[in-house]
Amino acid sequence: MTTGNNRSRSNAVNWTSDPRLAPVQQGRSRGHVVTSRPMPSLEKLMEDGFFFAAFLSFATQEFSGENLEFWRDVQQFRKLGFPTVLNARVIYSKYVAAGSQHEINIRNATRDDIKRKLGQLQGIYESNFSDRHALAGVFDDAMVENMMTLSDTYSRFIFSDGYARCMKQLGYTV
Repeated sequence: MTTGNNRSRSNAVNWTSDPRLAPVQQGRSRGHVVTSRPMPSLEKLMEDGFFFAAFLSFATQEFSGENLEFWRDVQQFRKLGFPTVLNARVIYSKYVAAGSQHEINIRNATRDDIKRKLGQLQGIYESNFSDRHALAGVFDDAMVENMMTLSDTYSRFIFSDGYARCMKQLGYTV
């Protein structure tokens, strides 16, 4: 017997029309992680040790682990109560200097600018003048460029099993 309309007799919920199921639908399109609350930013997530370790492992597999290590070392440098030019030079020689052990991919102009600033700050510190804010901001441009690279790596990481484990550990439903 036909009822005159083309509606299905089933009371099944249509996944695309029910707004209560939007997080489930979003989770399906992102892989297998279902977010029922707003996700924290990448920078906030990287402050969690468990997340950082999983992301570092993934980034290392993609040959971009040095970007995450650079981010961590600069964050620690900025938190120092009394940062010195020597601390900044250690970061520079490890990540920024051309041909360095863990060289990050930044523009040559940014690399040269950091080198110039460190030279200027070295002269200032030798004359017993201290401007800690200038020293703390010496890597700002490199951090901006580095975050672009990390965001690219993160966009691939969110589809990995390591990401799903992290989100479950952080209290997001999987």
